Amino acid sequence: MYRYMYPAKLNNHGNFFFRQAIPGSYTITLLVYSGVPDPTWPVSCSVEEQLCHEIEHAPKEDEPPAILGYRGFRMQPMECEECDEFILVGPDSKAVQHTVLDTAPPDIVDDELREYVRQAIDDQ
Repeated sequence: MYRYMYPAKLNNHGNFFFRQAIPGSYTITLLVYSGVPDPTWPVSCSVEEQLCHEIEHAPKEDEPPAILGYRGFRMQPMECEECDEFILVGPDSKAVQHTVLDTAPPDIVDDELREYVRQAIDDQ
């Protein structure tokens, strides 16, 4: 279900409008492995509002690149049946990818993997 990040406001013409709606939360999958399950964790937009705003405005892909190693983040909106999943990857969304990586719990993404992914993001 979508929620509004900000309440209704009046624009310069006296009309009410809502700012960009964002999904309530995501299931994030770090696309990095072949043959074993990729790390997955949830992020809540009620806690990470700025991140969710950045995700909403970042360039998105439908499919990850066909390469070995880091292939981006699969973003699956939760509680939104009409929302499609998408991939965050590529040089135009490096800052958002770093921020998404920072939300990964240390028991899900260890320091060695985190450093590998940071370098892979920077090398895009």
